[in-house]
Amino acid sequence: MKQLRNQELSAFCEELAWLVHSGVGVGDGLRLMAEDEKADDRKTVYFEMAEKVDMGTSLADALKEAVCFPAYVQGSIRAGETMGRLEEALKALAGYYEEKERTNRYMKSALLQPVVLLLLMLIVVGVLLTRVIPTFQSVYESLGGKMTGIAGGLLNFGLWMKEKLWIFYVLLGLLLCLAVLFAAWQTFQERVIAVWKKCMGDRGVMRKVNDAALAQVISMGLASGLHLEDTMLLAAEVLADIPKAKNRCLRCRELLTEGIPLIDALKQSEVLPMASCRLLGVGMQCGNGDSVMEEISKKLSEEAETAMADRVDKVEPALVLTISVLVGVILLVVMLPLMNIMEAIG
Repeated sequence: MKQLRNQELSAFCEELAWLVHSGVGVGDGLRLMAEDEKADDRKTVYFEMAEKVDMGTSLADALKEAVCFPAYVQGSIRAGETMGRLEEALKALAGYYEEKERTNRYMKSALLQPVVLLLLMLIVVGVLLTRVIPTFQSVYESLGGKMTGIAGGLLNFGLWMKEKLWIFYVLLGLLLCLAVLFAAWQTFQERVIAVWKKCMGDRGVMRKVNDAALAQVISMGLASGLHLEDTMLLAAEVLADIPKAKNRCLRCRELLTEGIPLIDALKQSEVLPMASCRLLGVGMQCGNGDSVMEEISKKLSEEAETAMADRVDKVEPALVLTISVLVGVILLVVMLPLMNIMEAIG
């Protein structure tokens, strides 16, 4: 079975959270969900998970064996089960994947129009370079003139581009094929995302998202009284698919094992932002470490969502600017030679 999509993951976690909140056991809850499920493949998976849970397997292990749940879900559920806060973990996951799906839809909507415009402009460029520019050259040569300066440079550039145009179209075709594969083939999409996470998954906006996820696990750990070393081990499992984030957690665990205080360990390993570490330190001195950590988790989650929205908002203006520059270049290529031709005729 293929990995569940964001919307499906959100619905699964939310429904199971409500069942657990109502006092229904996890195994019985999975069985009820299976009975209501319309898709045969998911129905089978839910029934199999229910049987495993009834036989004593943890929900996290059942999710792992089902294959169709990402590592982040498995790690978060394991953390929730270990800390006795399964319902909170499920609700947090439901909100996380709902927001992720909303962001994806917003990104697709924001990128659609600029991408279509960009593709149209590339087609126009191809027509100009292969049809229009050579015509200008023939007309100008028939008048016994020779283009110089900027106009001549632009014409030479156009003729050079005409010779290399087939390479451009081959690359464009490959990019379009990759885009179609990424949108339509989930397995390919997952592999690309996995490679990207390994290379860039702990920088920029993703660093904020990772910090928010780690803060959530630490908050649950402090609230449930779990040992700090075990809390960081669970945090590393939650972000197991992002090596740099996982290594930060393991480094923090090593420092805690060596007897370093929590705040110093968090600072040295850079598990949380420095400001959050200082705020947590003040809270722990006042005896309110768990409640302060919960507020830090909420704040970091809001910052991560805001950063993702801001990044998406910047994409469309950047594409529009690119298109505007491209239009300007096209006008220069066409109009400057034309002006020289008119001057020669006059």
